[in-house]
Amino acid sequence: MAHHPQWSRRGYYRTGVEAEDLIGLMGDHGLELLTPRGTTTCEKHERGAVRKTTIDLAWALSTLANRLIRCEAQRQSLHAADHVPVLTEVNIETQQRPRHKRLQWKNADWKAWLAALTPRSQTWKVGPYETTEQIDAAVELMVTDILQAAQDNVPRTGVNEWSIPGYTQQLAPLRAEVRRARRRAKAEDSDALEFRQLRHKLGRQSAKIARTAHRERVEEATQVIQEFWNLAKWAPWTGKDSIVQSSLIRQYLEGSAAQEGIDRKMRFCHKVNKMDWASSSNMWTFDITANDTEKISLGSRFVFLGTGYYDCQEPLRANVPGIDSFQGEVIHLQFWPVDLDYTNKRVVIIGSGATAITLLPSLTAGAAHVTMLQRSPTYIASLPRQGGFESIVSEVLPRFAANVLTRISCLHTIHGSSACVFVPMATSMPLLGAEKKSIKTGAIEKITTSSIELASGEELHPDIIVTATGLKICSSGGITITIDSEPYDISDHFAWRTAMVEALPNAALSWVYADASWTLGADSTVQLVCRLLTRMRKQGVSVIVPRIMVEERKVLEERPFLGLTATYVKKGGNPFPKPASTGP
Repeated sequence: MAHHPQWSRRGYYRTGVEAEDLIGLMGDHGLELLTPRGTTTCEKHERGAVRKTTIDLAWALSTLANRLIRCEAQRQSLHAADHVPVLTEVNIETQQRPRHKRLQWKNADWKAWLAALTPRSQTWKVGPYETTEQIDAAVELMVTDILQAAQDNVPRTGVNEWSIPGYTQQLAPLRAEVRRARRRAKAEDSDALEFRQLRHKLGRQSAKIARTAHRERVEEATQVIQEFWNLAKWAPWTGKDSIVQSSLIRQYLEGSAAQEGIDRKMRFCHKVNKMDWASSSNMWTFDITANDTEKISLGSRFVFLGTGYYDCQEPLRANVPGIDSFQGEVIHLQFWPVDLDYTNKRVVIIGSGATAITLLPSLTAGAAHVTMLQRSPTYIASLPRQGGFESIVSEVLPRFAANVLTRISCLHTIHGSSACVFVPMATSMPLLGAEKKSIKTGAIEKITTSSIELASGEELHPDIIVTATGLKICSSGGITITIDSEPYDISDHFAWRTAMVEALPNAALSWVYADASWTLGADSTVQLVCRLLTRMRKQGVSVIVPRIMVEERKVLEERPFLGLTATYVKKGGNPFPKPASTGP
């Protein structure tokens, strides 16, 4: 804004040499007038009359004038003053530069980097250099080759608010106070006591924020909340049906995660590839792939692996002769395509577990015929979707009391062997004798391009084959574990209370009960780990490592981890820690 002093006199309406200084100012700085001509910016009341003049003007550089949205007088904002407020609105949106990604040299694959750099270094000229231009050219070539070799062998991470301690919006006022204290100390030539105290306070606050951020983040290699913990339930189920459709399960997961704020503390599309323990710093370092492309690194004092024991990347391949030669579609149940069209097609399900039993009636709605092919007979028992006792107590009692009584009643339920499958009554009642579904028992001799030949001589001619033969077992989510850069194999060590592993520092794992619900084992493990962390904090302990004395190792007897005879367990080998015959 500009107020010309000459215009306050009675000769304000005159033009000529009095305006030369303004014209010169515009030319020297490239200013443009934003106020439209004739805009009244001053109203003076003199002797009962109102004198309207243009005194206040709005100017701007040409670059800003090109972004002008509007410039107008706001008469409604005029109160007791004689000058009319002028509103100037410009568009100052700027194109944001892409975030710089920093090379993480400490996490580099040095062998691969050296292998990529060696052929490039053959073109380097090692002196003598006669001019500075030759030196500059040689250095530029070396730097370019080093960075090119690092493209695929050195992980990158984006510079964000957590890259440098203290560079957060929350700590901005404290950082400004530290800078002011430093300037005062320099100006007064004092001992800078105030500056040192503020700097220490900033460091403590930065460390606190970093600890909170790492503690509240959950690294989960899924893309949406519906994929989180697909095979387990961890919150009270309030529905009446015990077996429900996937839409209700997704609704249950989203509501439970939002209720506890878990959805805000998760990083989706983050896959942990490797974790290394450094004894020098007592820290875990994690190599992570974000969004399938970006390589990042995180550190932590303690890690809890809630990765389950199923492989979420690769299914368990069915060992069926000739299945690769089948020209129709072969679908594994774990990776069911959402766009699969089985309308008016013949489907064969290979398997006899609970999943195969419940899938059989679900596919009959659209398929021409569905056959469940099992190697040995399965005993099928029908259970009601809604238990009578559970329905009554949920209607009469509060939710907490109903949950307690329901779980007590489950303790008296007699479970059958693994050959007995319980399915909902609504789906199992029409199972036998139906026209569109059938059950075949027999061994598969081979699979041809268009048929399944059984050992009995019978042939099946499916359009789609679904393999429901179990899941692939995987320990620790397939993460490579090293201690001081030395490989560490969990299966070579004993487990401590099924929560920690021998010689593995500051790490806990959530395992499953073989004969009970997943949530029971996970809950007991979490409670134990919480007690350990509380004890460590109270006693000032930073590292905890399970160890076995030499005398104890002599009497330990190894036992199977799961103790199951299912095919998928036998094929999976033994990737888990070794349980002992005696505790802990």
